[in-house]
Amino acid sequence: MREYYYIKIEFEGNRSYTLWYSDDEDGVLTEKSKITSFSTLSELKEYTIVNKLYTPNDSVTEYDFDIINKWAEKPSELIDSKMCIDYWNIFTDISKSIGIPFIGNFDTGITIDIYNKLFYGSNVSAIRCDGEMYQPEWSEEELNQLAKIMKNGISLLSNSLKP
Repeated sequence: MREYYYIKIEFEGNRSYTLWYSDDEDGVLTEKSKITSFSTLSELKEYTIVNKLYTPNDSVTEYDFDIINKWAEKPSELIDSKMCIDYWNIFTDISKSIGIPFIGNFDTGITIDIYNKLFYGSNVSAIRCDGEMYQPEWSEEELNQLAKIMKNGISLLSNSLKP
C-alpha cells in the first residue's frame, strides 16, 4: 500500500507543499510530469482527504533547496553529509516521478564514491553501532562533481514545479 508523507519545499524564496510517497518505487506527487504542489499545508491535507490518500502521520519533512543551491554555487569541504544525502535522494525521487534523468543516478565511479562518502558520512546509528564517527575527506574533483550533481537536482526541481 502506497503511503504518502507531507513535504515542505523552500525554493527561490517561495514555500510550497507536496507529497512524497513510499511504495515499490518512491516518488513525489506529480501531474503531467510536474510536481503537484500547494500553497498551504491545509490545502494539501484537504487534497489527501478528498483523494483518499493514506498519510500515516502529520509530520512534515522540510527541504530548503536554497541552502543546497547556495552551497553548490560555492562548494566547500564544509559538507553536511546527512543533508546532502537527503537532497540527493529526493532529487532521485523527483527524477523518477517526472521521467527526466538525474546525473546523481548515473553509475560512474566518482558518483558512486561520492554517494558512499555521503552515506557513511551521515553516520546513521544503524551503520555506526561502534560509536565511531566517519568524516569524509574530499578532493577538489569530488567537490566539483557533487556541486554539479546538486545543481542538476536543483534544475530538475526548478523545471518540474508548477508555476
